[in-house]
Amino acid sequence: MNRATNWVFLGDSITEGVGSLRATYVSELVNRLRAATSARAIHDMRLREVEPEFNRFIRVNLAGYLRKDERTHAPALWVWNLASEASTIESDRNWLPLLENLKPERVFIHRGSLESILRPACFRDGRWPFWIPRSWRGLVSMDPRCYFSDTPLRKSKQSLIDAMKQRARLRLLRDGAPKPLLDHEQILAHYDQLIKALRALPAAVTVLGLLPPDERTFPGSGAHFLALNARLGQLAATNGADFLDWHGRFTSPDAFYRDGFHPSPSGSARLAEILHARLTEQGAA
Repeated sequence: MNRATNWVFLGDSITEGVGSLRATYVSELVNRLRAATSARAIHDMRLREVEPEFNRFIRVNLAGYLRKDERTHAPALWVWNLASEASTIESDRNWLPLLENLKPERVFIHRGSLESILRPACFRDGRWPFWIPRSWRGLVSMDPRCYFSDTPLRKSKQSLIDAMKQRARLRLLRDGAPKPLLDHEQILAHYDQLIKALRALPAAVTVLGLLPPDERTFPGSGAHFLALNARLGQLAATNGADFLDWHGRFTSPDAFYRDGFHPSPSGSARLAEILHARLTEQGAA
């Protein structure tokens, strides 16, 4: 090959990572790829759109780690993490103009988790009980915190507010008929359009299966995730894409943060190990 290779990851907060370090399975995969080769540099880049409400002067945020060493025997591998927290699958097609220019060899998609979490019925119909504060009524506003601050005062405040939110959220889930943000057919339709567009670039596409959340924090959502995984596997096969159903090998007491949804640093390392093994089997790593 006479040019650099580009791999792209699309997804939400599970792929982007949480916390100040944004540790995620993508960055852990980059570490494994770097450890496995001495022939080429591997760069880790992140790019996301900035909301105007956050900064009306800067519309994009670019960050990354350029590998500066003597690994120049082969063209570099650029790993682009385009995931963005609190975004849903339909937003991924906004990246297509960029991808048409990057011409990535591989694209990895991890979507459907945020869309498939069962939400209280009042989130869909807008009939919130009067006692639920307006600031709690957003898509993820009542979801449990991943972790608490190390500062005692902030930790106490965060713990108290989180406990109140979780008690209210679980009560709302019990009292009504919870529903996901998008049903399976809607998610599959978005996947179908996205995969077809990516295959036309052309790019090898890997669909990463959903990781069912902890039933203690998101009751009922696990079965919904597993049912969607089965459909995603079928859709990927129909469109000539690879499907990695990695949740069965992603089992350990500390795989998730306390919210039971976002992979912890050790969980991210485990996901990277599973994905790296798949890529090695395919001769790509």
